Amino acid sequence: ILSGDSSGKILVNVRDDVELASFMSQLSSGQLKIYADANPLQLLNEDKSVSVTMLETQQAATNAYVQLYSKYDNATANNADLTINDDLFVTNASLETKLTAESSTKTIKLSNGTEVAAGVFKYDAISNIEIAQGKTLVLSANDFEMIEAEISGSGNLKVTDITLDSDFEGIKSSGKIELFGEAGAKSLNALDEVVSNAIDASSITKISGSAIDVKNALDDQSSIITASNVVIVTTGASADLAILKFIEEKTTGFVEAIAHTSLTGTLSDAETLLVTKQGTSGDKIYTAAGANITLTGTQGNMSAANVSSLNSIIAATTGTVTATIDGNAAELDDLTATAGDTGTSTLTITVDDAVTAAQGAAIAAATDASTVDFSAAGVSDTFANLTSTTTISANLGSTDAKDADVAVTVSDTIANASANNVSALNAIIAATTGTVTATIDGNAAEL
Repeated sequence: ILSGDSSGKILVNVRDDVELASFMSQLSSGQLKIYADANPLQLLNEDKSVSVTMLETQQAATNAYVQLYSKYDNATANNADLTINDDLFVTNASLETKLTAESSTKTIKLSNGTEVAAGVFKYDAISNIEIAQGKTLVLSANDFEMIEAEISGSGNLKVTDITLDSDFEGIKSSGKIELFGEAGAKSLNALDEVVSNAIDASSITKISGSAIDVKNALDDQSSIITASNVVIVTTGASADLAILKFIEEKTTGFVEAIAHTSLTGTLSDAETLLVTKQGTSGDKIYTAAGANITLTGTQGNMSAANVSSLNSIIAATTGTVTATIDGNAAELDDLTATAGDTGTSTLTITVDDAVTAAQGAAIAAATDASTVDFSAAGVSDTFANLTSTTTISANLGSTDAKDADVAVTVSDTIANASANNVSALNAIIAATTGTVTATIDGNAAEL
């Protein structure tokens, strides 16, 4: 049935596949030619779901287009899906093809397009899909990317079967947008930049991307609505611990962050992510076993709790932990010795008070750095602890090896000094360019 309306549109009302095939064969054979200048040839399906095979349409108007749409909307029967068959989908180069969804819920299905020539697919002729207000279009991500059409209109859109590589470029509709599957954070953010309406991504089960892209996707739940338990996979060689912590707190789902070989942030954030929340499933985050950790700023006046936290971080990675710290000997001597950890501890250490020889050695052993700053008060200990027979003790030697200018104070009196005592004191003096302070008495022959 061919008819016209007041707008000059040519309406073709087909009731089944037989009528449609007959009509299309008329077009393809050249027995019927339709010239539609500016107004579309509309293929209207009001009865049953039909499989539309779009053949080459002969037309002369350069600004004409073919519009395929279905408005069957009977709640008591199966809603008609518009299925586009790619077998003979060919149009003139100048012919624009549009799809219009006007039923309450319309699924447009496309079989996989085949390459015609030079990478051009048969669906490339479809340039626009318009969704009527109050209606819903359902389209798979694969079909959307296949046709590379712009989606417009004020109706609702559901994109299904989304993968981490799916691209939403071309979606410009102003109605509700619902996404299903797994999504790339960068694509979600790009879509958010284009549309003004909220994006319902609550059915997205996994989001992947750089830490900053994932953070941006999760940040404003009024613009991109995500599931409370969405699984996250962060990518890239490096990441900020504060951003990863933000992501971990935004979801009860698992966060996989093993791609990052370098992590930077505060002592607190590092302990939270590498120790407290570390895990391989559930509401946990999983970082690379060999990640290099850089703690920002100076961890000043380290408390016993701070030292314990740093030790936990060092134990959590086989990579290098880099930090700048200062504090008193009583706390710093509890740092894990590098010989006892599985990675490398490059700690820049400043000791704020005097150390004993044993404390100095323990602190020196806690870092692979070549120096430790003992200049605040140096070493203060008994002569027995500072020496070994005629030379310096191993502990003083370890301390001096990390600070060759360390000041040494012998805290007790070297009384009635023997020749060995004098040799040992001379060894202390020779070991450092710093000041050596001692009280000694004895006979002239030895002194």
